[in-house]
Amino acid sequence: MNGRDRIEAHIHYAAAFIGGIFGMYAILTRFMFGSAETMNMLSLVGDLLGRDFPDFLARLGALLIFSSGVALSVIITDNRPDWRNMVAFSADAAAVIALAFMPEDMNSIIALYPVFLATSMQWCLVKGPYGYAISSVFSTNNLRQFITGIVRKMQGKDDGKVSRVHAFGITLLSFHAGAAAAYIAVMLMQMEGIWIALVPIAVAFALSFRVLRCKE
Repeated sequence: MNGRDRIEAHIHYAAAFIGGIFGMYAILTRFMFGSAETMNMLSLVGDLLGRDFPDFLARLGALLIFSSGVALSVIITDNRPDWRNMVAFSADAAAVIALAFMPEDMNSIIALYPVFLATSMQWCLVKGPYGYAISSVFSTNNLRQFITGIVRKMQGKDDGKVSRVHAFGITLLSFHAGAAAAYIAVMLMQMEGIWIALVPIAVAFALSFRVLRCKE
């Protein structure tokens, strides 16, 4: 494990902190999890069968935006892989600005379009630390892997260069620390609490620029 590996791990942990902010902010202000595309697609079916066509169209738009973020990430990864982090955090910053000016009384699904785009790109573009496939915008699989790591460590089967418990555990801590920060910010500043995300985004930008300079 070299210095660059550590920096890239810190970039991922910063991304997880950002993911936690977006997730908690979406729940507190719009009463839904903006990164949960599975829930959006299930609700899409429910809205169609229930003939709630305005919500159906809004959710269809969210699906298209999320899918577009994935597609753009593939193009960026294939053509400019060194710029993946910079693009991902640029999308995050743009999402923060857009969210800060969304009217409080607008459709909750449409209001989270920036989150659907930013989190899909962050998920696809920001690599997990130390070779692990770790999401920075979801927690369920990270929790599963963390528990798996604990069991394997107890059995003496944890032979990775960096412990699975360490990598997934710090990601979980970072994600939920971001969620806690968002909770406090929204309690204090309401809708404008999303501005707090610019702090970890700035840190992630600085670290990503450092890695980019090393590769040039």
